[in-house]
Amino acid sequence: PSEPIKRIPLAILDRPGVQATRSFSVVLTNATDGASITQSSVPVYIHDDDDPAVVGQWDTNIVQFPAHATDQNGSAIVSIHLNLLPNGKLLMWDRHGVNPQATDGDPRLWDPVTGIFSATPKLNYDLFCAGHTLMADGRLFVPGGHILDGVGHTNAAIYDPVSNIWTQVDAMNAGRWYPTATVLANGNILVEAGTIDIPTDVNKLSQIWDIASWSWRGLTNAELQHGRFPIWANYYPFMYQAPNGKVFCAGPQQVSRYLDTAGLGNWEDVASSSLNYRDYGTSALYDDGKVMITGGNPPETYSTISLLGSTATVFPSRTTEVIDLNSTNPVWRISAPMNIGRRHATATLLPDGNVIATGGSSSPGFNIAAGAARWAEVWNPTNETWTPMAAAQRYNGYHANALLLPDGRVVTTGGGHPNPADAPEEPTAEIYSPYYLFKGARPSITSAPDKVTFGETFYVETSDATNIATVSWIKIGNTTHAFNQSQRRNFLSFTNDGTGLWVTAPANPYLCTPGHYMMFFLNSNGVPSVASIVQVAMGILSVEPQGNDNVITITTVPDNNYQLEYSDAIPGTNWMTVGSAVAATNFTSSITNAGGALALSRFYRVRQIP
Repeated sequence: PSEPIKRIPLAILDRPGVQATRSFSVVLTNATDGASITQSSVPVYIHDDDDPAVVGQWDTNIVQFPAHATDQNGSAIVSIHLNLLPNGKLLMWDRHGVNPQATDGDPRLWDPVTGIFSATPKLNYDLFCAGHTLMADGRLFVPGGHILDGVGHTNAAIYDPVSNIWTQVDAMNAGRWYPTATVLANGNILVEAGTIDIPTDVNKLSQIWDIASWSWRGLTNAELQHGRFPIWANYYPFMYQAPNGKVFCAGPQQVSRYLDTAGLGNWEDVASSSLNYRDYGTSALYDDGKVMITGGNPPETYSTISLLGSTATVFPSRTTEVIDLNSTNPVWRISAPMNIGRRHATATLLPDGNVIATGGSSSPGFNIAAGAARWAEVWNPTNETWTPMAAAQRYNGYHANALLLPDGRVVTTGGGHPNPADAPEEPTAEIYSPYYLFKGARPSITSAPDKVTFGETFYVETSDATNIATVSWIKIGNTTHAFNQSQRRNFLSFTNDGTGLWVTAPANPYLCTPGHYMMFFLNSNGVPSVASIVQVAMGILSVEPQGNDNVITITTVPDNNYQLEYSDAIPGTNWMTVGSAVAATNFTSSITNAGGALALSRFYRVRQIP
């Protein structure tokens, strides 16, 4: 009890060339002061990081972010919120400080290709601790924000990367500080949790931003079922569109739940994970209906932040758990643990099917840089093992981020504001090149469509058609506070004709929510191409003439309404409705346009309506 952490200094000789993994054991004996030893021998492995084809490689160039415009002391931007946009730029923001000379918190754009930073227009409130996710049309939806610590804004706003304009929309029912925003199968956006204020605790009303009516819909029945922290998550819950049409809340609380967003809403318990809470753990939807959680620890009251752990005693967890929502009765199952416990790590999907964890601290305490977990590690879902990767230079702890770039690299940013007790802020970014980028030449995508619909088979030109082994796409990421609110991954079926691939988009929007995806081609060595950005959306799947008529098949989501329209010219200025609205019961619906085949030209579009 008097020595919860034992530090053993080791001198490691870094020999040139790639060395084999070395190992030794630490043996614990003679516990005193009433302590007991639960594991007397612990193996320690030393992995050589000289082979980038095994462990990847971090760029030696550290990207320095610019100073705040309002900070006369020269404090620079910490990327507390990080969003990849369909144009390849990154939108980030810090927090507003407590006086005019402190951090400005204004959103900024960073182009990682050119290195150029630029400003966006300002909003009249603080976006710190808001939720954020890309809408189906590529705009960024941002609910909530910061008034005081624990006190959230009622505001919501949309950023358009094409026009570089922010637009405030209708306010929510109450404030939200740390909410999660989730795009649903129909393109609507679910906003869940976040605190109103500390005494009131979590905002219990789950709300839907309806893209057809451009208004909020409250799930008032689900609100009556909603509890308080820690039985329910208050901060950034891990929310995912599930295969059954409901939304799965994987954590960080122990009891995971389904939320049925139809009508007035309904919560139901699903399964319990092993920890009573994964405070600042991380999670990812790594395959269709399959979720993993790892890291974090039960919340602890820190009367004094201690670098040695004499006040804080709970170590971040190494445990990893998985659940398969395709099962009739899903249950959490313990998988192999990470090599080190992490708090504030971020899980990021990779195009080859693996998951990489970056950043975090392994020490007790809220945010201790002395316990920096600088080396990344990769989880392989096939054999459920974690493998250490190369080490970053900087500590990415509280308020750090990570996400996948279209070129297959991973960018990590930030940490600080507030800063750790034993380290300064990190107004920086590092870029990690995974192992797969050192295994030979990359395949290339010559051309790909900008937009497809669900179930559509589309053509992609590539000079490497006969050597492509895997096609995957990953939804563009939006990350803050150890959780990516948007990323999800699908593996696509394809055939090749020697000069390109015929690729089929997922037909089920419960497994592939609408929006922008990074599509990668991977060759037989597992090396990915640079991604093409492809938007998947509701649309026209086929138009088949039958006599004088056209039969149009549209993609739909059950329990939603759609209206088919036509115009005889593009761009259309006079769109005419085709029949009455369709109340969808499946993922496709067929509509007959009487006399449509007789028109010299006819163009169709479909709209989701209230």
